[in-house]
Amino acid sequence: MFRLPHDRSEKLSSNGRLTNLFTESIDRWLYSMVEDDFGGQGTEKIIEAVVFSKSSGIFCGELIANRFFNNFFDQIDVIWMVENGEKIYSGDSIVKIIGKAKDILLLERILLNIISRLSGIASNTLRWVEAAKPIKIASTRKTNWGLLDKWAVHIGGGLTHRLSRGDALMIKENDFFSLRSSLESEEENLSNIISSIDMEKFENFVVIEVTDITQGIQVAKSWKLNESNQNKKITIMVDNIGPTQAKEFCDFLISENIRNSFIIEGSGGVTLDSLVDWRSSGVDLVSSSSLNLGIVPLDFSMIFGVGNNG
Repeated sequence: MFRLPHDRSEKLSSNGRLTNLFTESIDRWLYSMVEDDFGGQGTEKIIEAVVFSKSSGIFCGELIANRFFNNFFDQIDVIWMVENGEKIYSGDSIVKIIGKAKDILLLERILLNIISRLSGIASNTLRWVEAAKPIKIASTRKTNWGLLDKWAVHIGGGLTHRLSRGDALMIKENDFFSLRSSLESEEENLSNIISSIDMEKFENFVVIEVTDITQGIQVAKSWKLNESNQNKKITIMVDNIGPTQAKEFCDFLISENIRNSFIIEGSGGVTLDSLVDWRSSGVDLVSSSSLNLGIVPLDFSMIFGVGNNG
């Protein structure tokens, strides 16, 4: 089965281990969180604390939390009761932590912030994924927590899309304008840009944004004119034209017998309620920042109790 290039999850985790790219990003975020929140009171008493869920959803954050513990609290013992991607319900125990009271007090709020936000994104993403079937759902580069948001989208079943500006070639309206010579028409500029694309350089992940059907048709024809592109799929992102016009564009590609040469991505103004219309639009996927922006975090709480050594 063809795998959409919008799935970049292997750049975050490979064979069950976090990649250097992801761990470096995690460490930057953790360091900022710790610097902002460290301080307070506490004792050397050994206690046991349990985090439990106060809402239902998909859990996400174990790997990031473990990195947090290893970097800053390597003297505590951690026992997880759930795994990434697991369905959780109100009242479920999530993780047990045993260590000095002063350490657990220090880590409490940061830990809860991490798993609350990431689990909220994963849970929200799953709702979008289920509502969009059989088409796929991807996030965008609009994130609050960078690659951590992308990871949570992946755990919820969504596609990460490009992880950074350099992770794929994405040519948008502003790019067309900045690359256009004063002697070129808009059509000549578009054709020249399309003909110069080197798919290998960008791991076969190239996205061209179009804002109307006419522009989309020109991109498609320009791409097919280059014989070296015959077996390579470029993504055409139809931006802010809606599912009805997106279907007209897909139908045109079908009529020209070139639909299989392209990945069609719907974007701009996509809502959860509109997914029912996008499902029949003919696109391969839709992308939206609503997967990870403005989400409701899952609610977690930590309760303290004296352990055997207390």
